[in-house]
Amino acid sequence: MEYKGMKEDERLISVTPSKRQIAYQNMEYFCFIHFTVNTFTGSEWGLGDEPESIFNPEELDARQWAKTAAEGGMKGLILTCKHHDGFCLWPSKYTEHSMKNSPYKNGKGDIVRETAEACKEYGLKFGVYLSPFLIIVEQISHHRHSVLRRQIGNLLFHAFLIQHLKLKMLCIMRNYRQQEELFYVYTER
Repeated sequence: MEYKGMKEDERLISVTPSKRQIAYQNMEYFCFIHFTVNTFTGSEWGLGDEPESIFNPEELDARQWAKTAAEGGMKGLILTCKHHDGFCLWPSKYTEHSMKNSPYKNGKGDIVRETAEACKEYGLKFGVYLSPFLIIVEQISHHRHSVLRRQIGNLLFHAFLIQHLKLKMLCIMRNYRQQEELFYVYTER
């Protein structure tokens, strides 16, 4: 549809959803699972400095999540794969703050894969939630990366952080191709 010459209000009311957008709206009901290191600390948000060793969900059953969602009439499930604390629910090669350093399945646990497979088994769409925000960024000048930050300066340091987040996103997109939705949220503290 041509919008040139239309007034703003005419243009806005002439917008119609695409078939894809209508199909998305018809899905209506998703399960959202927020499960990360702060599950084991009792805090609302993790701070990024939690020891990976606290994350050991020995009785985790992703199939139970998917089965419950399907029985409840949900069309899909979105898993928080990385929240603001930076902990990755897969064994990331781009950070130490991930499943590879958790005792869960001797560092070989991959909750993203387990959940994706369970969703497929129960006919659910699978979505991933990735937060670009890192609480650790606020703490960097105080400890962890302060030497690196002093050596390369703020501009390069922030470029490094952005690249680091991109690598995590690419890892999810490449290794878990059946995801139907990417839930990417930005927050200010």
